[in-house]
Amino acid sequence: MRCEKNWSTSAAGCWDYPPQSTDNAGPFNWSHHLSPTSNPRTAIVTGGASGIGAAIAHRLASDGHRVATLDITPAEGGVFYEVDVTDRAQIDTALADIHSRFGPVTILVNAAGAEGFARFLDISFAEWQRVIDVSL
Repeated sequence: MRCEKNWSTSAAGCWDYPPQSTDNAGPFNWSHHLSPTSNPRTAIVTGGASGIGAAIAHRLASDGHRVATLDITPAEGGVFYEVDVTDRAQIDTALADIHSRFGPVTILVNAAGAEGFARFLDISFAEWQRVIDVSL
């Protein structure tokens, strides 16, 4: 089975990326996939104040998208909302403001994560629940 554009398949269906080029010219040329967009969309990145979330938010913004970041840790620059992603009221308030400023959200990146690592058997149920609530 082949996917659109002759992209590879897996047991679960089509992968999101193309395979190596078949013309013996080396790896697939990603440049046309990585250039700034002519069709900017609105993106939300949770956990966007640092780490992978910040890198993703920066990349989306550099590609021309409108980006709002949500994080419990304050951040500088861009459109930032200091919210706890486990608090539905805070999320609803931020989403309403983002929608009124930028229109509908069409990109969502969930990069928020709970800090603090311990052996699974050494954490309390409340600590484990916090990890689940933030991550999912």
